[in-house]
Amino acid sequence: MAKSTNWLLRQPNPHVEARLFCFSFAGIGASAYRLWPIFSGKFEVCPVQLPGRENRAGELPYKDIEDLTNDLLPALLPFLDRPYALFGHCMGALLVHDLTLKLKQQNVRMPEHLYVSASRAPHSSHRGPVHLALSDEELASNLQNTNLALSDPKLSAILLPHTIQLLRNDLAMCDRYQPSPSVISCPITTFAWRNDQGMPFAELQGWRAYSDVTEYLVDGDHFAVQNESNTLLPIIDADFAQVNAKK
Repeated sequence: MAKSTNWLLRQPNPHVEARLFCFSFAGIGASAYRLWPIFSGKFEVCPVQLPGRENRAGELPYKDIEDLTNDLLPALLPFLDRPYALFGHCMGALLVHDLTLKLKQQNVRMPEHLYVSASRAPHSSHRGPVHLALSDEELASNLQNTNLALSDPKLSAILLPHTIQLLRNDLAMCDRYQPSPSVISCPITTFAWRNDQGMPFAELQGWRAYSDVTEYLVDGDHFAVQNESNTLLPIIDADFAQVNAKK
């Protein structure tokens, strides 16, 4: 059977030492990582593309995180043949948590590390400033902060209703996901953003219930993750260097 790459923004390089699979935030696709380099010093950056957005806009988005990771896992398995880590920003962090639980259940190769950015712990009820009670106009204003706003106003007007609907779907999916804490075997690093008023540093401390946690407070707001790979990737590089040193 041919390897499925539909879930990945691009075909992984078969010759890399390690891979970092990246999951984006609600309402947005894998292009949230378009400004990140394809290769860092120690690993390949592999953005994961979810249904319902960008090149998969014609597919229905998932309504439950558990269903999503059930279908995602078989597509990723062929590329977990070497050291890898998972990075998730906001909604993406909840996805990598559930995916890690599925990996453990399947008794397959576990990630070396989980990287969590601007996200509540899965068991927390904290929702932040972007939530389902907001109007379409308020959600649209929020989307303008993603650095993914279209420069063509006519095209933006056509796509915006779909994007708002997708954002609402993703927010509802995250609201439904609130499992009890379950210890995982790989270490976690959290990134809180200094100017992120909706997801403060203290909120990320809930991840301490899941594993050994290293915590960073970095400069930027909630959407700075798109532009700050130069801040995040050296930290991840150093972790992979330690993994290689233990071989």
